[in-house]
Amino acid sequence: VYCDSLPDADDNDPSIGPLVDNQYVIPVDNLIRTCVNINDSGTYYIYSDIDTNLSENDICIAIYANDVILLNREHSIDIGDNGVAISSVGNSGVVVDGVRIQNGDTGISFDSVEGGYLLNLKVENCDKGIDISQCPNIIVRDDSISSCSVGLRISISDSVQIGWSSIAACDTGAVLSNVDYSTIRPLWITSSTQMGLFIDANCNRNLFDHLW
Repeated sequence: VYCDSLPDADDNDPSIGPLVDNQYVIPVDNLIRTCVNINDSGTYYIYSDIDTNLSENDICIAIYANDVILLNREHSIDIGDNGVAISSVGNSGVVVDGVRIQNGDTGISFDSVEGGYLLNLKVENCDKGIDISQCPNIIVRDDSISSCSVGLRISISDSVQIGWSSIAACDTGAVLSNVDYSTIRPLWITSSTQMGLFIDANCNRNLFDHLW
């Protein structure tokens, strides 16, 4: 739905939500203010800061549906010392755009997701910033990852596109394991304390261009 203008969200009227990026009209039921499970396809918007303390292996926003768009422009997720901020397992067409994540075990975890997008993300102070496993056709673009043990980890995946992203002040910037037919360009990795980029011997037919 496209509109030029729309009132702010009204919790008393479930049919009206805010206009986001001059493009998405978000139903009030899809405004996220706390940790939640997303069980239905649709467009969702993080509408306030989420500040919580997760236990080990807990997930703040768990995506269990195909064709989900999760948007954010102003707010952040702080999950404390443990857990996963955003997770999607076994879905397709999942888009996470503009989310800011602080702390926790893993910022974003995609497992067996096909055709997903991770865009305009800011992830900091996590053990693993972005963790992608068994995911074909994922696009990672315009992301900023900093102060993590491992900034970006991709394993057992193919046709991944990584571009215009930066990884700074992590122990290890990026790890690629069993990654095939993928493209990385450009990617800035700076101030790693142990290793900037690790590529194991099982990676084949990948294009690396403009790495700094």
